This record gives sequence, structure tokens and C-alpha cells, in this order.
Amino acid sequence: MPAVSARLRCPPTVATALFAGLVAVLMAMTPSAAQSPRVLEAPPKVALCAGCHGRTGNSVESRYPILAGQTTEYLARQLEDFRDGRRRHEQMSAIAALLEPEEIAALADWFGDQPRWPTGFIADPVLLASGSERARELGCGACHRSDFRGNGTIPALAGQHAEYLIAQLLAFRSGARHNDGGVMGAIVPSLGEADMRDIAHYLATLAPKP
Repeated sequence: MPAVSARLRCPPTVATALFAGLVAVLMAMTPSAAQSPRVLEAPPKVALCAGCHGRTGNSVESRYPILAGQTTEYLARQLEDFRDGRRRHEQMSAIAALLEPEEIAALADWFGDQPRWPTGFIADPVLLASGSERARELGCGACHRSDFRGNGTIPALAGQHAEYLIAQLLAFRSGARHNDGGVMGAIVPSLGEADMRDIAHYLATLAPKP
């Protein structure tokens, strides 16, 4: 019997390899820090935003932009622009003036990490097709990416409320909004209101960032 039990014991090198393999499997099953949400708890100043945008940034009213899943760089930049007067809106300018730099960063991280909720928007097929063509002709994807999910300080447009998108295009055309370095101001004069409507309907139907 002693001889048999000796044969059943793993040699030290084998036991070490098995233990290392087990550790590797367990680590693979555990989400890494990079995969985990960066923001687990809403920052206190979310209360200032929730009335219009919702606590998670999934606004219900289409005149208010969806913030969930937006790029954190864009969100932070817009709050800074509202605070410093480069972009003007009665409510947003007043709210941004109350925020410290670290609070702006915390809000941008929070909303940027939130998953998008379906909006239920259904575009007219004719408008959708026209909008897709106009967006392609204008080269909108060159800045906003081909999937329109944004890139750094360039905002994600996919799945955004059509009403809000139209309002922003009109603001760029009129000069009421000009905090983009002049790019949009150079593009929108060529757009009629029908073009804006069609492009907004197209963008509103695209899948946002998961």
C-alpha cells in the first residue's frame, strides 16, 4: 500500500504546474480591472443633471441629449465650454458654473460608462435612406467615425435623439453654437432643413456603443 500511495502523489514539478494552471484559469474567469466599469457609484452632482438627462444619462424627452455612452472627452469638453462661455445655454451654463474640474471629470466618466437604453425611435424609410446618402456625401464619418460612435472630443451621434440633432445643426448654421473649431460651421450652410431632418433620422436609428 505505501508503494501505491507514493505512485499516486504528483511529483513536485507536476503539482506546481497544475497549481499554476488552476490559478491562470481562475484569473481568466475574474474580470480584470480594465474590463470592470470605471465608475461604480454616481457622483453627487449627478442630481443636477438627472432632471433633464436622467440619472444614467438616458434622457426620455428628445429635446435633451442622451449622455449615456457618449465619449468622456466630449462630455468634459462641453461642460467646460458651458462653464467658460464658449457654448451658451441658460440652464447648462448656470449648472456648469457650479462645477469644479474634478466634478466635471467625475460626471463625464459616469455618463460615459452608462449603457444606452433603446429609444424606440422609428424613422421613415425614405428619410432614413436620404439621410444615409447625405451623410455619406458630406463625409460625416471622417470625424465621427464610420459607425458614428464618436472619437475623443468628437461626439458620438449614433442613436442620439433626432430632435436634438436637428436643433444642434440649426444652432451651428445660425452661429448660436460655434465651439467646434469651425468645422460644423463650414458644413451646415449647405444643408437645408430637409437635409438636417433626414440626416438626424438616419443617425437616430444607428446602433450606439454597447
